[in-house]
Amino acid sequence: MEVGELIAQCAESKVHACNFYGYAAVVKHRFPKEYRHTELDVKLREQRTVREARAMVKCRKLGIPTPTVYHVNKSTCCITMERIDGISVHDFLQHTPSEAAANRLLSAFGELVGRLHDHDIIHGDLTTSNVLLKDVDSAALVLIDFGLVRESTSAEERAVDLYVLERAVGSAHPRLVHPEQALLAGYMKAIDAIKGKLTMDRLHAVRQRGRKRSMIG
Repeated sequence: MEVGELIAQCAESKVHACNFYGYAAVVKHRFPKEYRHTELDVKLREQRTVREARAMVKCRKLGIPTPTVYHVNKSTCCITMERIDGISVHDFLQHTPSEAAANRLLSAFGELVGRLHDHDIIHGDLTTSNVLLKDVDSAALVLIDFGLVRESTSAEERAVDLYVLERAVGSAHPRLVHPEQALLAGYMKAIDAIKGKLTMDRLHAVRQRGRKRSMIG
């Protein structure tokens, strides 16, 4: 496997472009954290690598668009996966598309999250940087970066996942007018009606807690 340029880096991992047996791919490597005890660090990185890969494979089986996983190396904490030809929704929205185009895209994003939650998958890091736009005309999206993924049937956890997304969109795209309306409209189209209502009820409570924290500082 030929490893190329660094594409992205966060606190936990680095993502490099690579060629995987002729396929355009990326390899995500969870690197060691020196401040953690060595054995604990290895265990955490291995667990998170396996959990992330399994979540992407599960999503693909459920018809939820994520990169195809090509290879997982538990000992090096690396996942090699399909390289998606597209741009992040964050970058697309930064180019100030029309309100209609932005709302259409946000609704599609909300629908994607609704499908995820309907199968009890909590992404854990929903932002417009963690979803890629493959085709503008069809608003075809691909969800990426499952580093904080977990499974849960909790309406509270679904609501927190949505609240994180609302805050992320509002912070990254302040010019958008009430983006949460398009997000939640798409969300409710995709999720089971009972689950959706429970989630919306909890989301209201989560928002209230968030406002109180902001007021207190």
